[in-house]
Amino acid sequence: MAHTWRARGLTPVMRVPGRRESRVSVAALTCYRPGRSSWLIYRIHLYWRRKSEAARFTWRGYRDLIVMVHV
Repeated sequence: MAHTWRARGLTPVMRVPGRRESRVSVAALTCYRPGRSSWLIYRIHLYWRRKSEAARFTWRGYRDLIVMVHV
C-alpha cells in the first residue's frame, strides 16, 4: 500500500529554494505485480526558459517513459 507524508486528501507540495527562472515537470508511472512490491518510475524535465528547449514534456518524453517500463 502506498502512502504520502500528508493527511488523506491533501496533495504533497515541495518548496524548491532558488530563483524562479526554471520549471520542473515530473511524469510518473506506478507498476504493480502480484506478490511483489509496487514500483514508482519517474522522469524529470527541467525547463530553463531558453528559446531552443521545450517548456514541458513532449509526446516523445512520455513515449520513452512507457518504453522504459516495458523493458
